[in-house]
Amino acid sequence: KTPGAMDSIKQFCVPCRLAGDSRMNKVFTSEKVLYPSYIFIEMKLNEITYTAIRDISRVSSFVGPRKPIGRGTLSMVVPKRLSQAEVERFEGLVAAGATKTQKDEFAFEYTIGEMVMVMEGALKGEIGAVRMVRDGQLVCRFYTYGSQLDSYLDPQHVRKLTDEEREA
Repeated sequence: KTPGAMDSIKQFCVPCRLAGDSRMNKVFTSEKVLYPSYIFIEMKLNEITYTAIRDISRVSSFVGPRKPIGRGTLSMVVPKRLSQAEVERFEGLVAAGATKTQKDEFAFEYTIGEMVMVMEGALKGEIGAVRMVRDGQLVCRFYTYGSQLDSYLDPQHVRKLTDEEREA
């Protein structure tokens, strides 16, 4: 809305990734923000762009040190410039874009209700059923000693039961 501000702003970026989740007995991908509450902006910093960004609703501040204004107690935040290495890292995230993490890739191999056996950790050897997928982790239900227990597990620490194991 500020005249001349968009001429100095080159691009906005909110780095995201795809994560495995489940809803209604189906596993699907959803987009997760890598840095919640942060927006990365490539812009030429001047008074017009500073004011334009600060006036956007739900923008509270810039990241950076405070600089006093005049003789009073007023101060303003001077936005922190990213180093070239940080810029390249974020560009890599954006270029990779909606990529799945290794955990998410393993989570997509399972379906809701599928029987699994835990291969590592405190529940090693226990047999349970996949109930849901949350952020690339499996939520499995185990029936032990007359009660039920739901546990978050890394998909790499479980394996699917074979047909013979299910029938036994």
